[in-house]
Amino acid sequence: MRRWLSRAPAIAGLLFLWLLAACIVWLLGGNPGYFSHDELQWAVYAEQPTPPIAADWFAIGQFQYRPLTFHLWMLLSRLLFDTPRLFHVAWLLWGAGNAVLLHHVLRRFSLPTMIAATASLLFWVNPYAVYVHAWVGTLGDLLWVTAALLIALIVQRISKEDGLPGPQLAVIALLTLAALLAKEAALSIPSLLFVAWLFSGQRRWRDAFLAAAAVGGAYLLLRFGVLTDSAREGSGYGIDLAGVPLRFVDYQSFPFFPWAEEINVMSVFSYERQRNMAILALLIWLVALSGPRSWAAWLLLSFAALGPALLIGSISNQYGYGFSAALIGLGAWCWQGAGILRRIVMVFGATIFCWHAIGVARQMREVGDLQAVYSSSLAATVDAARATGRKPLGLRADCDNQRWVYQRLSNGIPSYDGVAIGSRVRVLAPEDAGSGMIETRIDCEGRVYLPD
Repeated sequence: MRRWLSRAPAIAGLLFLWLLAACIVWLLGGNPGYFSHDELQWAVYAEQPTPPIAADWFAIGQFQYRPLTFHLWMLLSRLLFDTPRLFHVAWLLWGAGNAVLLHHVLRRFSLPTMIAATASLLFWVNPYAVYVHAWVGTLGDLLWVTAALLIALIVQRISKEDGLPGPQLAVIALLTLAALLAKEAALSIPSLLFVAWLFSGQRRWRDAFLAAAAVGGAYLLLRFGVLTDSAREGSGYGIDLAGVPLRFVDYQSFPFFPWAEEINVMSVFSYERQRNMAILALLIWLVALSGPRSWAAWLLLSFAALGPALLIGSISNQYGYGFSAALIGLGAWCWQGAGILRRIVMVFGATIFCWHAIGVARQMREVGDLQAVYSSSLAATVDAARATGRKPLGLRADCDNQRWVYQRLSNGIPSYDGVAIGSRVRVLAPEDAGSGMIETRIDCEGRVYLPD
């Protein structure tokens, strides 16, 4: 009886996380629509006889050279695009699979089952992960994190005293290559393996690092010019070294900033609020971590997991997916030896995580509800407007706080429901003149209306 009473807080916390997970499944699994133009564009590409150049296995001169992601995305779009709820369930299941992999990694680091299970569930419901699992445009992030976790499990199956045999090294190299063909962010894999080697001193982690680094180095040799020249294109993906410290703080503080569902809108809040929440986030980690060694691990894991994302000028939630897995794992490790005060602080931080995650899930569902109405209504309106000539449609949203949603859902969409869209529509701001356009309105449920 005493044993069960001593474990009651942990059991209660795990039950709370399961309840939170059920809420997120309800919000996201029942989502009838999509979040952005990416899904709508790739659904069109999937129906074309010739894949776009972005999906070309040999187009290494493209900035977004992600052929594995794009080929798999087109396949999934053919199968699931017309059933958005199934598409979202597939993402939730994939995310759950990554959480299970993280659980096994933590168990092989000798964490107790209850702590590993709680940490893996917290990973699945943290704001970064909820965003990734809610948006089917994040396939590359799911792929590279899956590969990283599989590599960790392969290494952990080898005795601590031994190096890695040739077959395991080959599999690690292939997984690293697959991850890089999914997304450039997979360059974090060699960095994470280096941190594991640095703190363990074990040959198995050294060998894994060398295998992954060889592949990553070859990738960089082939693509370094492309990755660094993008700054001239004004793409937002250019190298920006001066902004690295600020972006580092942003990624650390975003999970504790529940007013912003996306990291790139934190800047619209007051400087004082941003500063205070950044200080709160850093204080939570300072108290939660157990000393210089864990502080060093926090710093190095953060830079390793975020490395490629920190270098570019733009910030986005999905870039924090692997980062959140690494730091939640570190937090679980520190929980073991923590006293009551440190554990209270960690629970406080996790509670903010969960509160924020619900907000992210709710926004993703709201956008999906709008898209399910808006895109088909827009296509029907564009088709009906053909009779009036070739003037583009100027769209005004009745609810101006939804305008960003319609801008995102109208950006570069070749067609929808067989109706050509392209440059024939423009979402207008309240101050924009609609001269030369057919002015239409979008009601607050996403329906588009031609003027009477």
